[in-house]
Amino acid sequence: MGGGAASSMFQGENAEALDFNAVQRGDAEMLQRVNRVIRACVELGEKNPIVAIHDQGAGGNGNVLKEISEE
Repeated sequence: MGGGAASSMFQGENAEALDFNAVQRGDAEMLQRVNRVIRACVELGEKNPIVAIHDQGAGGNGNVLKEISEE
């Protein structure tokens, strides 16, 4: 996937596949599934297994872990 590597280039400067993969597209079915799982976990109250939710973005796991640990 292109991610952050592709976002710092002008479109068309790199391989077409990298441009295509760098674009995030919505998936309504997956969105609904994720929403149901999150809602079910929240409804567990004290037994909710979710500690944090973070949009990883182009920074990767290292960036996410750093930001979550600073909170």
